[in-house]
Amino acid sequence: MDAAYALHSDSKSHTGVVIYVGETLVYVSSKKQKCMSKSPTKAELIALTDNLGLIELFHEFLEFLTMKKIDPPTIYQDCNAVVSLVTKGGGQTRTKHLRARMNLGKEMVDENRAEVKHICDERMEADGFSKPYDPVEHKEFATKLVVRINGDNGWALSKS
Repeated sequence: MDAAYALHSDSKSHTGVVIYVGETLVYVSSKKQKCMSKSPTKAELIALTDNLGLIELFHEFLEFLTMKKIDPPTIYQDCNAVVSLVTKGGGQTRTKHLRARMNLGKEMVDENRAEVKHICDERMEADGFSKPYDPVEHKEFATKLVVRINGDNGWALSKS
């Protein structure tokens, strides 16, 4: 999951979500956040907590299909502050609303229903679904995504 802070004309942020089951891409989402955030960290926290239910749903569905216990899903975040908030807690939240979001994420991690890990910006695939790219950046993003999905087997976009 990734968020682009105050991207829209009304200063609301934008969330991008990419979900893989194993190596298979099963879900992609790009949508405007419904609530206002005061910082990029809060926008990332909102993106994470808005989609925790969806992550749980996919996990439960996989356990139902396979009829066996599956390891908890790993959620990648490119914001160290959000990873720290939901794994260790603490921090200064200005509103009860954001404190509730932080505690929701922390509860999910504490109960081993999900794992939240940091990933560097260059490897964040949801980045391309959270903000607009110029044509050159978009082509690089699309190529990287297609190569990730199809493997290095010649199906990637041409470099022309």
